[in-house]
Amino acid sequence: MYAILASAGVLSEQEYVDSRCRFHNLDCTNLWRTDGACIAGGVSVALLLLDFALVIRRSMKRRPAFVVPLLFCIGQLVVIVALAVVSSHS
Repeated sequence: MYAILASAGVLSEQEYVDSRCRFHNLDCTNLWRTDGACIAGGVSVALLLLDFALVIRRSMKRRPAFVVPLLFCIGQLVVIVALAVVSSHS
């Protein structure tokens, strides 16, 4: 959930910066940040849904499911780091 909220925060920050730049007649758009936040949000939602599906499937087969959320937490960290790297480029 944090990665989804972080990507939404980056999008809203970019909209704020764009509105300030329009007020001063400047072009401050950063397509990497906007596109990266949309992609990160989509990937985060997909990972979350896949996580739920795999945990339910493994629970129904009576197998331990504690490894699945751990792997997807690592996947979310990769998404957050990628979003930070893309957002830092101007």
